[in-house]
Amino acid sequence: MPAANASPAHDNTDPISTGCAAGSYIIASRNVVNTTYNQVQGRVDVLYSPTCQTNWLNLYGNVPGNRYHAFINNVGYGPVPTVGLAFLGTGSGYSLQTYSPGGSCIDVHWDVRDEATLNLEGVDWMRLC
Repeated sequence: MPAANASPAHDNTDPISTGCAAGSYIIASRNVVNTTYNQVQGRVDVLYSPTCQTNWLNLYGNVPGNRYHAFINNVGYGPVPTVGLAFLGTGSGYSLQTYSPGGSCIDVHWDVRDEATLNLEGVDWMRLC
């Protein structure tokens, strides 16, 4: 694997295969709340790579029968790439990364839906700068 470095070329790439995940850390974590049942049913973590100056998401779901979705928008650098992930039931996944140098802001959105009906059962977002 080539040495990881800060570059806009990391937009929409895998943080693990690029080497950007090495040395990364969580900068924010929020519960995924199903407001229909008033229950925490998952978690979304926002990660940052100081080496590559990128952000991406880890999403965790813990209720069978749910559809989990999360995405990240870079609102402070160049074109606004959106990267996201979705999965059904219990488990976890991570998104592709977006280049976020310096004082870039990112918006993170997530939701949980009933897998059978696709009814929205919880949604939230946060902005990090």
